[in-house]
Parts: sequence; structure tokens; C-alpha cells
Amino acid sequence: MRWVVLAGVWLIYTAFGLVVTSLAPLVQPIQTDLGLSHSAMGSVLGAWQLVYIVSAVPCGILLDRLGARAALAMAAGPGRWTTRRCWRR
Repeated sequence: MRWVVLAGVWLIYTAFGLVVTSLAPLVQPIQTDLGLSHSAMGSVLGAWQLVYIVSAVPCGILLDRLGARAALAMAAGPGRWTTRRCWRR
């Protein structure tokens, strides 16, 4: 069962990485549309790291309290919901 949990965590982390790296081709259209400078766009793209750093400790505490399975299920739930909503259109 540990390998299944590890595979689930790996898949979620991989999906997170794909989402972050998939923004690169969209930088120019977003920057033009919103009228952002290069430095402002860099700040926007770098903001996710701050969210990750700030949320790491509370999420770690929650993981310790709930256990790996429950935390993994909670993390995968919003991803599944988002994917279903996007594929319906």
C-alpha cells in the first residue's frame, strides 16, 4: 500500500510541476493583455513559490494529524473536480 501512496504523491507533484511550467508559453499574451512589465510578470510568476513556502508548515501539521491517506485524498479532490469541470466544456 505504501507504493500506491507514493505513486499518488508522485503523480500529484508531477501534475503540479506541469501546471507551473505550462505557464511559460502564455507569458507574452498575458503580459500584453494586462499591460504588465517584465518585472511585474516575473513577480506574478514568482508568487506561487511564496504561497508554497507559507503553506508548507500548516499543511505539514495537518498531514501529521490526518495521516497520509486522508491528506492525499484531500489534495487530490480539488484536482479531480477541476479536471472534470475543464473537460466538460
